[in-house]
Amino acid sequence: MHAYAQAPAHARRASPRRRLGTRLTAAVCGMLIFVSALLIATAALISQDSARTMFSDTVAKVSALSAQAIAGSVRFAKQDVLLAAFDSFIEAQKGDIQGVASFGADGLAQVRRGQMNEAEAARLAAEAVRTGAPAISANGLTRAEPATFGQAGAVAGAVVFAWSDARLVAEASQKLILLSAIGGGLAIGLSALTAFSLSWYVTKPLSRLPASIWEKSRGEAS
Repeated sequence: MHAYAQAPAHARRASPRRRLGTRLTAAVCGMLIFVSALLIATAALISQDSARTMFSDTVAKVSALSAQAIAGSVRFAKQDVLLAAFDSFIEAQKGDIQGVASFGADGLAQVRRGQMNEAEAARLAAEAVRTGAPAISANGLTRAEPATFGQAGAVAGAVVFAWSDARLVAEASQKLILLSAIGGGLAIGLSALTAFSLSWYVTKPLSRLPASIWEKSRGEAS
């Protein structure tokens, strides 16, 4: 009879050490899944913040340059030119602009294309004319840019842009789904690899213990 006989299957299942190995494996796998989920959430937040920062910078630059480009038309209230320019702006931004409107130095509306909150637009335009600086709504999506004209840089009026972040939100959602899929796959793969490794290095040696130890363990359990 061999000195190191393999314990019966029911004894191995009843072994406290084997149950400890199983619990350790489950705990490590759960921790890996939790850490993976945390990393996915962190990466999604960083990606979303970065996208919003880039979007805000683009909104500020495009709004300022566009207002300055049509400052002369605002100064002389050239409605046909302004409407054509607004149509061009909206088309070029591919849905990122909901509406554009111009206001004279007296604060009165000139022309408008698209949709926007008219009361908010008038308020922001009046502020931009008064301060000579951009006026921005609370959500940052509506901007009134002062239109300066002439060598002296006198404020000839203001151009209000109503932006939309719908595309940004949709892209962020798609990235989150992609990150979740990749992270979930990695978490499952790492958990399976960890479970296999722990099973091999922790529970496998238990099967090589002397039969007498297994019998003693069975007696303690009963």
